[in-house]
Amino acid sequence: MACRKNAYRGLTEMSEYMEKQNEEEGRRQRAFDEEQRRVWTPPSLLERCCVPWLASGPHRMVRTGGNDMASVSSRGCGGCCSKDHPRITLDFIEEDGVATASISHALDPFVHYFGKLPGTVETTASSQKISSSSSRHHHRHPPPSSPRTYELRGLLSEHRAALVRKFGAHLVSVEHGALAASQRSHEGELERDDATRAAKKRRVMGEAAPAALLDGVLEICYANRTLGDNLDLADIAWMRTSCRAMGRIAARMARDRMGSVRLSYRIAPVWVEDGSSLGGMDSQARTPNLRANNSTSPHVLHPYEPRETIRWRARSRSNPLQIGIRLNPLMIGVRVYLERDHADVYENGVLFPGNADRLEVAKYDIITQHIENAGLGVYRARSNVQDQNNVEGSLECRVTACALEDNSTGGTNSDGEMIVQSIAFTFDDLVGIYVRMKLHEAKKRYNSSSVKKPGERNYIKALAKAAREAPGNASSFRGMQGWDRVYS
Repeated sequence: MACRKNAYRGLTEMSEYMEKQNEEEGRRQRAFDEEQRRVWTPPSLLERCCVPWLASGPHRMVRTGGNDMASVSSRGCGGCCSKDHPRITLDFIEEDGVATASISHALDPFVHYFGKLPGTVETTASSQKISSSSSRHHHRHPPPSSPRTYELRGLLSEHRAALVRKFGAHLVSVEHGALAASQRSHEGELERDDATRAAKKRRVMGEAAPAALLDGVLEICYANRTLGDNLDLADIAWMRTSCRAMGRIAARMARDRMGSVRLSYRIAPVWVEDGSSLGGMDSQARTPNLRANNSTSPHVLHPYEPRETIRWRARSRSNPLQIGIRLNPLMIGVRVYLERDHADVYENGVLFPGNADRLEVAKYDIITQHIENAGLGVYRARSNVQDQNNVEGSLECRVTACALEDNSTGGTNSDGEMIVQSIAFTFDDLVGIYVRMKLHEAKKRYNSSSVKKPGERNYIKALAKAAREAPGNASSFRGMQGWDRVYS
């Protein structure tokens, strides 16, 4: 008897719950219909249209309520209704170079949107164009049930994004190939505009100015820092090759840039075996600065005094499998960095993004066996960006001691010491580093832009050419500090 009562009570509670749910669903549906009637007008046209489609698009199930008794409700149209499904169709007519938007039903939200859109022209069925700004007062619209077509100004992709944000993706469709055709046409217009401006500039400029006048103008601009404060390293490099007058000023600006550069270097063992060691400085804590020596070349940098003496002790042993081959156990690494602190460089934003304070610009891996073979005196090493065959090494060291003695294993012990004398770092090296960084940023900005301007594309090509002509190659700086974003 008790079980029957409990079952009856459960059925009653379930029936009451379902009745409440149905009432709640009915209230929601009435509120939904009332809201849609306020949005989508006129009512006479709305009667022919599928309201669930206008509001939500294709059919989908939506979970409502966040408690344990949450329910699943239906949204949108399943496609089986007999009513119309309004839609905005975007297209591009290549013959006329015109982007169009066709609305299948002249619902007020659609008509008002295109009526307020600047530069929009409405085309009637008789091919008579009606300006959106004057059609409300001087022309009578076609019946609301008939489709309408509007000619749009600008990129079709931008219109599509704006319509999707306004009405939803389900009410906007694009004809096949229309977006690509609109993009090509827009880029062609930009190229023609650039050519027109260039032709106008040539007409205005007329004949070339006298060389003396050009020299005077450039001298004034240089003295007032008008050029140096507004040109980056790539601009200065291109200016050097433009003409003789500009080349002289560009050379002076290049020297000014090099005078504001601050470099540092660090010495550390790259790999050590069999008790080999490297001493003479704490490579983790000290990075002696480099300065230009005005008595020689402004591009050759010398360490501040006192210079550190680098000492090494290397052990090598005979290889029983390859008679006569010595295994050298020590390689000394010299790393050169461009420092952000105390450097007033116009290009800091590109070279040091975010909170970066240094950028690795060169590395030298010196094998002690090569120093032993060269003996005492001056030893030169090539960096990772230099041609390893035809270019003199840009790192100059003075070897002050180098002693060899046989050990008990049949190998050789090597003791030596050297002092870093100078490191050559030229304006071309600085330009190569900058254009590689700038090229990465320019490509990223160009690819993310919806409008591909011809001027930006030509600028990227010029940067790529400068990077190819600079010291090193595309992978020279891979794995070096501060270059992760370029090779990511």
